[in-house]
Amino acid sequence: MDSSFSSSQAHMGIKRDFAAHGKRAEDDQNVTLPDAPLFEKYQYFTPGIFMGLIVSLPLFLILYVGISAVGSLQVSYAAFDREMGPQMAKKGQ
Repeated sequence: MDSSFSSSQAHMGIKRDFAAHGKRAEDDQNVTLPDAPLFEKYQYFTPGIFMGLIVSLPLFLILYVGISAVGSLQVSYAAFDREMGPQMAKKGQ
């Protein structure tokens, strides 16, 4: 291998230059306000909560329709009695 080529020269292109990048504008906006009201200090209605509420509405609607359909079924009490037709009468003898 070539002795004039060192490993520090090989890694020179991989290093990042953080000094070239200035401070982001987002960092200046992230300030905690100690005397602010509670809902101005924290964000409670996040996009995740909003999407969860939007999705839960159709799911609860489907659940309501399903429970209503099952609850409206009418089955007579005679449906659970034993059959005593001609086939069952022969088995009893």
